[in-house]
Amino acid sequence: MKRPSVSVIVPVYNAESTITKLINQMLAQPINNIELILVNDGSTDGSLKILRTAAKDKCVTVIEQENSGTASTGRNAGLAIARGEFIMFADADDEVSPESITVMLDAIKGVDLAVCGWREIYPGKSLVRSYQDETLTSDLRHRILKSLANEGKFYGVCNKIYHLSTIQEHGLKFRTDLNFGEDLLFNLEYFKCISSIRVINQVLYKYNTSNGGLFIDGSLNRTARRQNDRALLDFAGKRHRLLAMYIIAKWWWQYVKAVIRS
Repeated sequence: MKRPSVSVIVPVYNAESTITKLINQMLAQPINNIELILVNDGSTDGSLKILRTAAKDKCVTVIEQENSGTASTGRNAGLAIARGEFIMFADADDEVSPESITVMLDAIKGVDLAVCGWREIYPGKSLVRSYQDETLTSDLRHRILKSLANEGKFYGVCNKIYHLSTIQEHGLKFRTDLNFGEDLLFNLEYFKCISSIRVINQVLYKYNTSNGGLFIDGSLNRTARRQNDRALLDFAGKRHRLLAMYIIAKWWWQYVKAVIRS
């Protein structure tokens, strides 16, 4: 069997109202060797029935597991069976542009990671996160930290495409004991293993903020935040420690404001 160019991993929990649209968008991409891995995390609605129907397509694989309460478990399950040369992630209530996968496959040629822009959808409005085209090949840690201090392109995993070989070679997995910042921790470990990143200005992913309450709950978790702090300091090392401490101070100020709002 021909190896897929890319494996897209989607954790699914009670997403019957949105997952069909995402599946259709993935399967309509102008590429015929995609592997779409849908991980049902113990859904109690009609999600599993939708996934089983989708699995009639030879490009789709469905994993069924008991509810874990975290997307990390589903992503790790997907990584364990993925066969694609490259890896992408999506959330079950989000959307992708019609040619997002082909554009990202082109972007990662000759580099270790590619990053695109995205659109955040809020009730009655949207916010575009778009970045200048650039290829980073020097002083990556400083440039990543500087970006983390000012904007969010290096935080999440759904606006990126990764080399599966790098993930496998270094045994990278998502933390399943956290409900906040696990995407960033995965990225920081991946960043340690690479020497080049391409950023493209296309907006290819649409992030639905309907589950913003879950994000806010997670962001108020002090234990998770401290794990993020330690991971950032470890990534920064002695050379960039002051910059990392500045970022952490900004994070905790955001935490204080979130507590006040709650």
